[in-house]
Amino acid sequence: MKVKSLLKAAFCALLAVGIFYGCEKINAESLFVGTTEITLSGNRISYFIQFNASADWTADGGASWCSISPTSGTSDERYVVVSCEENTTSSPRTCYVTISVRGNSSTVKITQKAQ
Repeated sequence: MKVKSLLKAAFCALLAVGIFYGCEKINAESLFVGTTEITLSGNRISYFIQFNASADWTADGGASWCSISPTSGTSDERYVVVSCEENTTSSPRTCYVTISVRGNSSTVKITQKAQ
């Protein structure tokens, strides 16, 4: 009888600890970018990358021929504009844009076709 009571008390204590820690707030911020690869024409072109972010975000990357704007924003601002200069070469070119939210990031590969 005494063992049964001790087991019951131990079970209740473990359950209470589990509930207490299970209700702890998780500080992970979320980020969802709808695409991971974009292929653009060789012309001078701008493209919107849309995403959902649960907090302030930053965007980094691009290249001398490919700029991004804005490079940071709030959770209410959910896009960056990628602006590429005309590709006058005979080869396609590639750059990357990384969007980050407090430790979570997603990278988009941007390929611009040759003329």
